[in-house]
Amino acid sequence: MELIKTANGFQYVIYPDDFIGRCLKHCGYFAPTEIFFLEKLIGETDNVMEIGANIGSHCVPLATKNRKGKYICFEPQLDIYKMLVSNTVLNGHTHVTSYNYGIGDKDTTIFYNDKRSVMAGNRGAFSILTANSQGDANTFLKVRKLDYFEELQSLKSLKLIKIDVEGMECTVTNSIKPFIVKHQPILFIEYTPTTFFELVNIVKSMDYDVFYFVTSSNEYDILVGKKDTQQRVGDTNILCYPKNYANDIPSFLIRVGDEIEPRVDAFVTIG
Repeated sequence: MELIKTANGFQYVIYPDDFIGRCLKHCGYFAPTEIFFLEKLIGETDNVMEIGANIGSHCVPLATKNRKGKYICFEPQLDIYKMLVSNTVLNGHTHVTSYNYGIGDKDTTIFYNDKRSVMAGNRGAFSILTANSQGDANTFLKVRKLDYFEELQSLKSLKLIKIDVEGMECTVTNSIKPFIVKHQPILFIEYTPTTFFELVNIVKSMDYDVFYFVTSSNEYDILVGKKDTQQRVGDTNILCYPKNYANDIPSFLIRVGDEIEPRVDAFVTIG
């Protein structure tokens, strides 16, 4: 673990053995295209929820935009959760509340071996779906249904929900459908090729318009001044607006149609 200065303040990162940590140290940002876009959606008094917040690489910059609102984070890995809390405190984000839980469709505890379940070089790619639960488990994490958190029931509004849960996106989104229908937030959800079709249909069933938000892996090269402009798929997300959304939807977004497999050419890029 190392304490570094990023474009958005000081943060603890895992370095050099983690992709997010390397990006933050060498570029100042992680997922800059996503952050540059999402921060424009958040107002000073808006409430935001992030499921799968990792060490706060999105939360730390985005929480500067809603200091009079609430920013609610969920992160089930205990060591990563501790870094998330440290990073929000370091940057004075007293309006951020973080929970050491995953969100799912049932209350459960998952035992696993973190040496075999955590992807080398990318702690953010940890998946509850593939967590080892055999006899050599050395740690555990807790998953709860969203209604377990009574304080969330008092929210009057919710502007944005960001979900990055490594293959659990359909389960998580489906499990919080009543919460989404009630508040009608903008949704920003990472998908995989295998979850894309089901996830899109879940979101559309709640009367949402769905758009691609696919970033190129060369966005970090652009930040540090490299000339490689070849677009290669980096992060794959859908950006979803309720059909009654009152503001203009950016014209550069590509709408998701009836395709079964995701397009690989629907890039949103810097510059």
